[in-house]
Amino acid sequence: MLLQGNRSIRASALLLACLLALLAACATPTTEPGRKTLADTDVAPGEVAIDEAAVAILRSAAEQIRNAPVFAVAAETGFDVVQSTGQKIEFGGRFVATIQRPDRARMTNQRRDGVRMEFVCDGNDMWMYSPDHDVYGRQPQPGDIDACFNCLIDELGVSTPLSTLFSSEFGASLDDGLVSCYLVGEALIDGRLCYHIAARNDYADYQVWVEKGDVPLLRRIVISYREEPGHPQYWAQFREWDFAVKPAPGTFIFQPPAGAERIRLAHVNDGEE
Repeated sequence: MLLQGNRSIRASALLLACLLALLAACATPTTEPGRKTLADTDVAPGEVAIDEAAVAILRSAAEQIRNAPVFAVAAETGFDVVQSTGQKIEFGGRFVATIQRPDRARMTNQRRDGVRMEFVCDGNDMWMYSPDHDVYGRQPQPGDIDACFNCLIDELGVSTPLSTLFSSEFGASLDDGLVSCYLVGEALIDGRLCYHIAARNDYADYQVWVEKGDVPLLRRIVISYREEPGHPQYWAQFREWDFAVKPAPGTFIFQPPAGAERIRLAHVNDGEE
């Protein structure tokens, strides 16, 4: 049986839209987090059940990322692909990025099968490089980091998991799409004590773990797509955050390797309508 793995781009796109909507909906003024509570998870149709303490925690985590002028992050990711038999097969990889606002970025995304892709914004040009095929593409940078990732997704059709986290608008929208949001309790993620928050909108369920303490770091997310056949999940576990990173001078410079072939960047079609 041929495993169906070509929905990765769609899964990533759903992640970007859903996660942004989740934290965007949490950007309204709230009170400070209080004691942990276990909210009633049974929400009647049309009813909105929002725990303001949970919302405040999400807002703080979003602000920590959005307001950082420079940072580095490394994450492990995974997503389900539902087969024609109904069985779920998980794919995933490792994602590493260094961001320097407003217009510098370097990312490496390596799938579990070893396939790797590199992406660099140097302030003037966008570069993409595939070490496995020894080819690279270059085109003028359309603007700041937001514009670069919008170009990747909308114009080139490139899957960029978690790029929503780098947006200057992350968590700042006034859009309100939440049906429920509450604090489940506390849990250890990679040995760090975290708030465990559950939320829901009209098309997905979310679980978010935010580290307790003076710096509210996003440590894990799980998104379940209720409207997709088989209810597939997407998850990301953030192993490393560095908000004091000092990028080396060559971090945002791409030098094509000797012998690498330059190709024209074109829209990628994942084969599905």
